[in-house]
Amino acid sequence: MSMKMKKDNRKYEAHRIAKSGKKKQTKHVAGLVGNEVDYSTYHMNMKERLAGFGIGFVIGMAIVYMVTHTAAISACAGVIGGLLMQKPYKNRCMDKRKKELLFEFRDLMESLVSSYSAGSNPMEAFGAAYEDMVNLYGAESTIAREVHSINTGLANGFSASVELRRTLRAGGYPELCGCIQYLLSAGR
Repeated sequence: MSMKMKKDNRKYEAHRIAKSGKKKQTKHVAGLVGNEVDYSTYHMNMKERLAGFGIGFVIGMAIVYMVTHTAAISACAGVIGGLLMQKPYKNRCMDKRKKELLFEFRDLMESLVSSYSAGSNPMEAFGAAYEDMVNLYGAESTIAREVHSINTGLANGFSASVELRRTLRAGGYPELCGCIQYLLSAGR
């Protein structure tokens, strides 16, 4: 299957999902080893949209009701408030996901440091780190998927530093790349 056909299939799949009303939580882009997640985008599901709308509705309605004491005008203001609250709520969800990834990444670094201290090579260290992340957060967690992607890259000949930098940049933490370089040079 050519690259153009794969790209067209991904576009068709994204269009089909968009028409069906189902949203993915993350956007997949072509990476070194297959699909990597773009953490700079976030697609809210219906539950999150309703939560954001509800918060905006209550705030908008309460503020206007305090001024006008009219339920009809307050309800209209609530609807407007609910619609306007969608973007801030989406940004809050995206920030929450990035914070969770950072906390999980700290645990990954702890696991790698302990493996390197025990004398493991990068392949063994990331294999043990994957098992640790699955035990801590589950196989479907963000960090477990990222470590699995890193392990796949290592198995296919990519260096650990390249894979970790990719993960950090995708997660929005390029400033941590120096820390990664230091950790991996210490493991050599």
